[in-house]
Amino acid sequence: MRGLKGLTVSVVALMFSLAFTPSVLAETNWTEDGWLETNLAENRLTVGDEFGCYGIPGLEWSIDPGAVAAECRDYIESRTVASKWSASPISIYTPDYVPMSGHNKISTQGFTVHGDLNGLDGYTAWHDNQDIPVYEEDWYNLGRRGGSLESGIGSLDLLQSEVEKGGLVNMYWIGRNDQASIRADSEIVNWLEYEADVWLTTWGEAWSYWAISRCHEFSHELVDNKILRFKLLDTVACQSSNPEAFDIPTTWIIDVSNQSIQDLIIDGESYDEMGLVKNLQNGWRVEDGLLLLSVQHNMSVEIVLENEIEDYDIVGQTEFFNGFESAVTIAGHNTRDLFLWSRKFVDEPNLSFTWLLTPKALEQHGLLLPAIGLGVSAITILGMFYLLRSDKSRLTKESDFYDRLTPKTNTKLHSEE
Repeated sequence: MRGLKGLTVSVVALMFSLAFTPSVLAETNWTEDGWLETNLAENRLTVGDEFGCYGIPGLEWSIDPGAVAAECRDYIESRTVASKWSASPISIYTPDYVPMSGHNKISTQGFTVHGDLNGLDGYTAWHDNQDIPVYEEDWYNLGRRGGSLESGIGSLDLLQSEVEKGGLVNMYWIGRNDQASIRADSEIVNWLEYEADVWLTTWGEAWSYWAISRCHEFSHELVDNKILRFKLLDTVACQSSNPEAFDIPTTWIIDVSNQSIQDLIIDGESYDEMGLVKNLQNGWRVEDGLLLLSVQHNMSVEIVLENEIEDYDIVGQTEFFNGFESAVTIAGHNTRDLFLWSRKFVDEPNLSFTWLLTPKALEQHGLLLPAIGLGVSAITILGMFYLLRSDKSRLTKESDFYDRLTPKTNTKLHSEE
C-alpha cells in the first residue's frame, strides 16, 4: 500500500505540473484564423496585401517581446506567406511600453517595421511629411497619419491634406469591435481607389523600397546609340545589409534626351506604357521627357529609342514607386478574422492593406479547466483504489473459504498413537 500511495502522489504531482505548464496554457489561450489557409488569403496576397503580426494571446510584450515576435512569426509562416514578394513577415505592431532593448530583440526575429505610434524615444519615421527615415532604427517607431478608414471617425479632408504634404501616410483600420461590425468610409475608399495620385502600398513594401535606395548597383550600356540596356543587380553586399527586404520593383529615372520610347522589353517581354499605376509592378512611363523605369533585381531591360542619342544619364531612384510624391498604407490592426476584416474591400483591387494578424483569444476560465481536469483524474485514482481494495477483500474471503475446506492435522489422534 505504501508503494501505491507513493505512486499516487507522483501521478498527482505530474498532473499539476502539466496543467500549469506555460506551453499548455498558451495552447489553450487562442484559436487560429482558419481563413489564412484558404483562397481568401491567396486572393488578398494577389492584390498586393501583406500579412504582419499583432501579438499572441497569453504572451506578454513586457516580459519577452522577442518571444512574442517569434511566436507571431511562426503563426504566419506555418499557415501562409507574408506577401507575394516574400514568405517571411517583416511588419509588426508594438505597444508603447517596449524599450529600445525590446525592439532590438524583435528585430532579431526578422521584423524591420515596428508600429505605430509606439512612443519609442530618439527614433521616428513618417510621423509627419518631414520625418524622413535615415536609420534602420527609425522604422522601429512608424508614425500614423491620415486618420482612420472607419466611417464617422475618418476624415477625407484630413487624409487629402496629409497626402498633399507628401511622404508616407499611414492610416489604420479595425474591422470589428467585439461583435459589432465597423463600416468603412466610402468617400475615403473611393478617393483612394480612383482619384488620388498616390502609391498604395504596405509597411513591408515601403520599408523595402527605402532599403533598396540605400544599397543598390546597376549595369547599363548604350548599343548602336539606339538601344539602352539596364539591369538592377542583386549584389551580395546589398543582400547582407538588408536581407529581409522584399525583392520589389523600384523606379529609376533615366534621362534619354527627350527621345520617345519605341519599345521596352523586360526579360524578353514587351511592355506598354503603364501610366499612373498605383500598385507595385514592373513597367514604365514617361514624364517631362524622362523615362521612369520600374523593375525588380536581375531583370534584363532593353529600351529601344525612336532616334539615336549620343548620351544618357541614370539620374537615380525616385522616393516612391512610379514617381509618386506620396504613399498611403492602411494597417488592419488586431486582425483576428481575415474574412470579417477584409470582406468590405473585395471590390477595391487597388487598396493595399497591411493585415496585422493575431489569433483569436479564447474565453478565459481561470483555474476552472485545470480544476476540472484534476477532479476527473482524482476520481479516476480513487476509483482505482476502490477496485484494488475490493479485489483485496475478495481475495481474503476466498482465502478463508479455501482454508476451511482444507483438512487440518488432528493432534489428539497423534497423541493416542
